[in-house]
Amino acid sequence: MKYYALLPLIFLFSALNCKNYTSKDSQNYRHKSEDVSINQGFYFTVNFEFTQDNYQLISKHQNDGNLSFDIQIPTDMFLVAYKKDKLFFYSELTDPLTMRTVGEREMEETMEKGSLNINLPKEFANKDSTKNLDIYIYKVNEYMENFESSVVLKEKLEELEQQQVIRKRYTINASQLAHFLNQ
Repeated sequence: MKYYALLPLIFLFSALNCKNYTSKDSQNYRHKSEDVSINQGFYFTVNFEFTQDNYQLISKHQNDGNLSFDIQIPTDMFLVAYKKDKLFFYSELTDPLTMRTVGEREMEETMEKGSLNINLPKEFANKDSTKNLDIYIYKVNEYMENFESSVVLKEKLEELEQQQVIRKRYTINASQLAHFLNQ
């Protein structure tokens, strides 16, 4: 009898983790995406603090394991890194300067300062590889068709920027980031 009391919790946990129980084929059917896994042994979680015009590196933490990313159409912001104009890394982000309250009606409020934790591959700490690395954070202005193919090449992403579909909000200094990760 006491085990029946756990059924609502079991249902809740299985519902929250439902994407773990779907096959890769069914996930691709619903959201065309590209999975990329970087086998590296560890990765960094970096805390960034943002203002409207600038960013600051606050803290870092090294995590064990591999970092994988899934390229899907972003809704708010995204970080993208190119090595020799080809996609090296992608991460979908929430806007740290926008606070959304949920209640009777959803409202957005813009803040002057906000922080965000971003997972980054360990290769960002390699000073030699960052010489050819361009890292940007873009703000999404409107929905994008075929984003997965547009983000692969830097030139195609620049076309989206010219069409004002996205706006470059921050350019991350790769050398500064590498120095910070090696401290």
